[in-house]
Amino acid sequence: MLRIYIGDIAFFDGLRDYLSDSSIAYGFANSQILKQHFELACSCELDDFFDVWIMKEGFPKVDVRWQSSFNEITINVSQEGSYSNDWIYKYKLPILAKANGIDTLLWLDINDGHHHSTVILPFKPLEIIVDPFHDVLATYRITAIPNWNGSSELIVFPNPTASGFSIKSVPEGLWPEKVQLYDLAGRFVGEFEVSSGGIVEFSNIQGLKAGIYIMECTLSGKKIQKRIVLVNKK
Repeated sequence: MLRIYIGDIAFFDGLRDYLSDSSIAYGFANSQILKQHFELACSCELDDFFDVWIMKEGFPKVDVRWQSSFNEITINVSQEGSYSNDWIYKYKLPILAKANGIDTLLWLDINDGHHHSTVILPFKPLEIIVDPFHDVLATYRITAIPNWNGSSELIVFPNPTASGFSIKSVPEGLWPEKVQLYDLAGRFVGEFEVSSGGIVEFSNIQGLKAGIYIMECTLSGKKIQKRIVLVNKK
């Protein structure tokens, strides 16, 4: 995983420099010094990578949902930790898109809990293989969204609401990359976290006054707006 993350040149340069480091010759292996050599080779900071992948327990459980429209492929990736969700796994995820003897390898930079990519290919993909060479220590659940024609919609419920609401995408399997709330004057109210599975929970809206708000979601690269009515609790 580290080799893919920093590239072949930096990986082998860092490994060679570590093995030839006279200060640790005939001593015990030291992950901190190894990390320092890799950082010098790639001119990058690897504290988070080593902390999550080496020092902590667990591995990512990755949910990949994809759909295609003509030669456009949309891929949504979400992840959670097998041991804890208190840290984020960062890695480059290879995905092989295939169709009738043609294929191309895509690389997704996974840096948070949710990732969205839309890619134009020279062919219409019929299947994908996630992590075809087993480069990433992870488990995968892969779902193809059938009969997707590029159109998408959101269902908001309950609406009106006094305490919170959820949104669900149609077709199922897609979820918004970004969800923001505005008042009718266009003033930004807040941005909300997106959970996997196509449903987004909003439970902490008690600080908002009763009234009409505009919820703006980015779904499959398109912005969709919905009116939300907040009412006072009885």
